[in-house]
Amino acid sequence: TRRGYFIASGGGPGIMEAANLGAYLAHFARAEVIDEAIVMLSVAPKFDGGQPEGSARYLAAISDYVAAARQVVARFGPGCVRGDQQEYAREREQPGESLAVPTWFYGHEPSNLFSPYIAKYFANSIREDGLLAISLGGVVFAPGSAGTMQEVFMDLAQNHYATFSLRSPMIFMGRACFEGTVGLIREFVQSKGMEQVYGDMITLVEEPEEAVAFVRAQAPRPRREYIPLYELL
Repeated sequence: TRRGYFIASGGGPGIMEAANLGAYLAHFARAEVIDEAIVMLSVAPKFDGGQPEGSARYLAAISDYVAAARQVVARFGPGCVRGDQQEYAREREQPGESLAVPTWFYGHEPSNLFSPYIAKYFANSIREDGLLAISLGGVVFAPGSAGTMQEVFMDLAQNHYATFSLRSPMIFMGRACFEGTVGLIREFVQSKGMEQVYGDMITLVEEPEEAVAFVRAQAPRPRREYIPLYELL
């Protein structure tokens, strides 16, 4: 965010919350503010507390999760006290902006509180395709579940056909999770003779810093111009 990128996430907890949190705190110059925010959030490290869905303890865990996030917003948002402003070198009054694109389809994940903008979808496939479509600077995939795997191949299709006029980096973070998936994708790209088109825009990394470096090194790549079929008729 401090380098001019606009962060968009799936809007929920976990790595999605982390993305929006980092953007939210971008108005501070000292990165230690993120450590302090994580300490505050650690009182509710998992939104459901590992409790059975729908139980009273499940609902209480979600309340604790939301309450911890509200404390971070109250402390580091526009009402930030002078001591924190000085300690963490606040440069602007307003927190950094980002976009959250949560789904109301599953219904079991609360939206995180660190994005001022929320796009609301009730069809999860449209939500995922739309989020990937606007992620022109690249997509960082972290270990997830079936929805994450669906997004991987949606993004691959968008890159393969340059559906939205640009091809963008695909960064897979976590070798233990994604090594087989990346191997499959690279095999597909090679079989279609597309290595020089977008094969070099796919990478497997272990650390967040590596993901950031790859995004900065790989600018979105315009597709070659062509005349759509309907213009030839």
